[in-house]
Amino acid sequence: MRLTRRSAALGALAFGVAGPALARGAGVPFYVGTNATGEGVGISRITLDPATGALSDVRLMAATASPANIFRHPARPVLYAATGDGGLLDGQNQLQAFRLGGATATLIGAVRCGGVTPVLGMVDAQRGFVATTNYRTDNLCIVRLNPDGTFASGPLLQPIAGGRDLKPHHVVPSPDGRFAIVPLIGGDRCDVFRLEGADFTPHGSARAPAGLGPRHAAFHPNGRWMFTSDEPGSAVSSYAWDASKGRLEHRASTSATTAPFPGNRPSHVRVHPNGRWLYVANRGRGTITTFAIDPATGAPTLTAESPFGKSAWHFEIAGGWMLVADMAGGKLVVMRIDPATGAPTLTDVSATMRAPTSLARA
Repeated sequence: MRLTRRSAALGALAFGVAGPALARGAGVPFYVGTNATGEGVGISRITLDPATGALSDVRLMAATASPANIFRHPARPVLYAATGDGGLLDGQNQLQAFRLGGATATLIGAVRCGGVTPVLGMVDAQRGFVATTNYRTDNLCIVRLNPDGTFASGPLLQPIAGGRDLKPHHVVPSPDGRFAIVPLIGGDRCDVFRLEGADFTPHGSARAPAGLGPRHAAFHPNGRWMFTSDEPGSAVSSYAWDASKGRLEHRASTSATTAPFPGNRPSHVRVHPNGRWLYVANRGRGTITTFAIDPATGAPTLTAESPFGKSAWHFEIAGGWMLVADMAGGKLVVMRIDPATGAPTLTDVSATMRAPTSLARA
């Protein structure tokens, strides 16, 4: 079954949704960021049925250029977008804030990022800030927030020391929220920062083997292990995390694919909520790799590699389903997660969309 929905309120925009239909209002909603410009692109919303995996109710929420990396405020109806090169403010990439309500997302603030190419960030509601990293200029961009989630300051910039072309591509809070970890693709390390208000104070780093290049990071639910997708090394790494000392230590690395694949570059990494499985998206090979996590040591063992399409920057898990943003394929695809093995299998459900790059739970 193929449905086409058109947004009349936000301009001419057609989304193609293939697969079984879902009743309006049911399911798990997601926001979708895109790295595209032009008419009918921006931040969209789509709903996934947790019972059947069907996609429905896809709509454009805000027409804006290149909202490539989006992340949600945990306590307020506010969504933040770090823009790609198509979404500049006075010649710089920007961090935008949108108020979520009903069928639209309203722009309520925008600041220059003080650098080039901001990426996936974090929101600390308790300390009152949002932070992202500037990939091409090796610095952190921190913006203070008002209690309602609006911007309370301009960008506060934190340089990342220890070389040039470090290429920070993610900032993720520690499980207890006292620290933040920044993987450095060009630095072959993960830097730890102690959080003091909106200040990021350097607190050490964990070295990875040369050439691995950690890109994204994800903590295990037990709070003791962390994993990274290693972009140039086409690998996955495991780390031990000592919360009492804020100390991170590299433990081991393993291939991100079942067989060598020239040009493969892993992107996003995520741990299943049950803590049993680790997933990494492979750009180039077009697969999601599943790893079984040893419950005693945290060591990941590759168990399956599942094709999804072309090249994904991001994916999310909702119950027994995985929603994958296949940027190069120009669509969102749904994969069914095997409850016994954790391995995802591609379904016939998809939604056509220009250059989807990131996802955030609504």
